[in-house]
Amino acid sequence: MDKNTKITGQIENIGGETNFEPTYEPKTIVVTNKTLKYYFDAGNGGKLSDLVNPGDTLDFQGAIGGVPNLNNLCVNKPVNIISTTKDAYVCLNTTNGDLSGSNPGNMFSINKDGSYTNVTGIYFFNTQLWLYNTDHVILDNISAVVDNQSVGSGVGQTSIRANSTYITVKNSYFFTRNNGGSSTLVLAYANYCTIVNNTIVGGGGCGNLLYLTTYNVDVPRDVVYNSYNVLANNTLEMMSSATSICWGIVLSGSGNLVDNNTLTFNGTGINFQWGSGSGSGEGAGLYNISDNIISNNKLYGTSSIAAGDVIYNNYVPYGTITVNNAIAYNNTAAGIGIDGQSTVKNNTVNGNLAISKNAKPSLVENNIINGNISIPSDVSNFTFIQNNITGTITLDGSGNVFTDNRIISEEEYTIESRRTCKENVIRDNYLLSAENAGDESVKLKDASNIIENNIPINTNIEIITSSETTVNTTTPVIILVTRKDQLTTEDITITVNNENETVTAKNGIILIQYTPTEIGNREITATFNGHDDYMTSTSTATIKVTPDKDAIIEELNNTVQQASKDCVLTIDTIPDIKFNDNLTIYGKLIDTKGTGISGEKITVNVNGADSKVTTDANGVWKLKIKTTTLGTNNVTATY
Repeated sequence: MDKNTKITGQIENIGGETNFEPTYEPKTIVVTNKTLKYYFDAGNGGKLSDLVNPGDTLDFQGAIGGVPNLNNLCVNKPVNIISTTKDAYVCLNTTNGDLSGSNPGNMFSINKDGSYTNVTGIYFFNTQLWLYNTDHVILDNISAVVDNQSVGSGVGQTSIRANSTYITVKNSYFFTRNNGGSSTLVLAYANYCTIVNNTIVGGGGCGNLLYLTTYNVDVPRDVVYNSYNVLANNTLEMMSSATSICWGIVLSGSGNLVDNNTLTFNGTGINFQWGSGSGSGEGAGLYNISDNIISNNKLYGTSSIAAGDVIYNNYVPYGTITVNNAIAYNNTAAGIGIDGQSTVKNNTVNGNLAISKNAKPSLVENNIINGNISIPSDVSNFTFIQNNITGTITLDGSGNVFTDNRIISEEEYTIESRRTCKENVIRDNYLLSAENAGDESVKLKDASNIIENNIPINTNIEIITSSETTVNTTTPVIILVTRKDQLTTEDITITVNNENETVTAKNGIILIQYTPTEIGNREITATFNGHDDYMTSTSTATIKVTPDKDAIIEELNNTVQQASKDCVLTIDTIPDIKFNDNLTIYGKLIDTKGTGISGEKITVNVNGADSKVTTDANGVWKLKIKTTTLGTNNVTATY
């Protein structure tokens, strides 16, 4: 058979019917307000007419809008929409009907049949942008501006919704002001979308700026919703003061990435959607929210981060980061809050660390915290390890662990409780407060708390001498060196008249004879220079030197008499006791070598009543009493 063969008779179609898509040669169509009606069919809901084929380019030029019976423009074929004149301005004068989203008003829409459409360089003013159940749409370098008009009520002025997927919005500008309190750029049941390099501005009187929501959209149960979206490199700004209806970036869904955005915002910067969004009542049936990453964002103003399952490398200099059943690391913030079971590592916190009463066992590790920490009584099994903390820890919870931390406080204690807490472990930390160090800087009432091996160990120096003497008169000066209430042997540097002398305090006692040669105030300073785990400490006494010997007060005489005996009288620490309990008070009389002095009479005064006791062979004295006075009882001993 060749080209000259002639076939006669009937040819049978043995293949049946064949379905095929027609092919078109793409063409460019110039669309102006005069030609709009030819390409968008007013009789078919504003959909593209038969003059437009898939793959065509619509070149919008000049102002578009106000054409009779063309209140809606619907892209229902995959086309490219551009503006070669760079002056395309679409205004459909949208006015929404209600806040439920059921009547969004005049709109520019792209539906399912319009998938794979590209829109580039178009300016939309007071026009509802509506991407509905569509996919693979690109909005590039567009502007969507709503000003003083009710556009986006309940849905957002630019709304990507109803199971839309793989939508890209990039290099674009969005502005909303006074639109009735609704949001700007909304993803409502949208997945695998990319929102990148956009500027989103709220001018006041608007809702959330970038919002992933389940409100006012039908979301079936057990489906992927608002998930695996990328929100990156966007700039968000709120021009007005903070309001409860306007947040920066709001999340629902799972597996979303919020990365490298800049928010200039007062109020809530990044947060999870409020309420359930499920149609069954606020707070009920909340859709699953998990595996969201918040990273590399910068939040200025007082905005904060309160969302994310992994939160890292964010910069929030004036706001807080709330870590709720999440991991947070390498962030810088003015404060951090912890809720749920969380891990907080390697952050810089230039303020307080607040722990919710509902927090579960969590790890706080290797952070710099320049503020206070409060642990409520309901919180237990928190572990603090290798943190550098400048502030005070209020520890009311039980069963918590602090180890290998560095804590420096300007208060009296580094760690203290306001009420009884139990079974906390404070071990192997560097603890330094304004008045105490090491173990002594921890004040927890219950004996079940373990406080041990904390450094530095404080060395107390007490100088006992007269407050006044006469010139050229020898005055005894006693220096006591104690550590954990025990006399200890250390080298002490004594400074008098700018001259230093190092003397060993044998058994914690130094006795020197000081003879001033000039009148005026004279200082005697005793310094322990510290070593190993023992901290440096110092003490200074001032003696007034007068020219008149008769001016020596009785205090000097008592001091001279005590010093001349070369001894020290002590009272042991008296524990807290109950009313009407029996108590034995102990003390000791020792010489400068630390040896007990036996057989000496001691006068012990308890609340004004004197009693006489005698020291035993070791210099120990004791007095048995019954506590019959409520409150503070005063005890003094005299030799």
